[in-house]
Amino acid sequence: MSKLLEAPDFDDMEKLITEIGAISIETSLLSLDIKNTEAKVMKEAYLNKDFFIDGKRPSITYLTNTIKQLGINNELVEPRKKLVALSVLLEQKQNILNMYKSIIDVWRTQNANQRKGAW
Repeated sequence: MSKLLEAPDFDDMEKLITEIGAISIETSLLSLDIKNTEAKVMKEAYLNKDFFIDGKRPSITYLTNTIKQLGINNELVEPRKKLVALSVLLEQKQNILNMYKSIIDVWRTQNANQRKGAW
């Protein structure tokens, strides 16, 4: 006779869902801040003569590959690192929740089989 699985604690699942929601909000807000900063630094670099190359405005491609990635004073580096860390944490928590759901499915099947006398 195989050992029956125990269903995950639903309080733990509810806490996990709340954490996923909070991380999702934080990720979205950080993404918005990054987009706003990207727009600000792109505009500054495109319009400010200090960034001109040989008296000409830099190309949008150049700005996109340089200024937009790092910022004028590297102000986008830390937010991007934080966004990556939050994205990984969010994925981990979603994977745990998915695992809980799979355990519940197996638990449900085991209990149904046990009720049928097949266990």
